Amino acid sequence: MANVKKLVKKMLRLPPEMRFDEVAKVLRWFGWQLDRSTSGSHFVYGKTGFPSITIPKKHKKAKRGYIRKIIEILNLEEWYEQN
Repeated sequence: MANVKKLVKKMLRLPPEMRFDEVAKVLRWFGWQLDRSTSGSHFVYGKTGFPSITIPKKHKKAKRGYIRKIIEILNLEEWYEQN
């Protein structure tokens, strides 16, 4: 969990970009699964009871807007304060 907590802390700082594999690790830790990847660079993550999260992977990076969306959907600010 320490590794995930560090990644969440990094996400909460809202960097302009973050490595896609780091973002994917956080999503997987919170129970999200890769539903599908399109033929292009968009990856769709899903979890029962939640809307899908689509993240474009450009140059192995995820942009700030998508990081912000993940923070909101996963309620990471509250999770980080509690852990």
